[in-house]
Amino acid sequence: MHIAPTLYILCDQKEINVADVKGGDVQITFRRRLTEELQLCWDGIMTDVDRYQLQDSEDLVVWQIGKTKKFSVKSLYNALTQTDAGSDHRRIWKGRVPPKIKIYVAVMQ
Repeated sequence: MHIAPTLYILCDQKEINVADVKGGDVQITFRRRLTEELQLCWDGIMTDVDRYQLQDSEDLVVWQIGKTKKFSVKSLYNALTQTDAGSDHRRIWKGRVPPKIKIYVAVMQ
């Protein structure tokens, strides 16, 4: 069972935003009582929400891998082949396998 999607399914307020919850404007309720596992997950989510300072500005996506902070296939390839699992990834990318299989195998590891 994937916990976060289950919490979403059980949530009564699906169109709410984080700022409303963080500001105390809205109290999240669920259609049924949460199991202990779901409650622990929910408490973790709320703890994470409390840690972040929200800003009234547009979101900015930053690629943490690479010098330019923008996504490129090259930066992803370099990250996959220069980590502890690099030798395994090198065998995947250098092998004579269709690209869609290479990507699937790399993602599944």
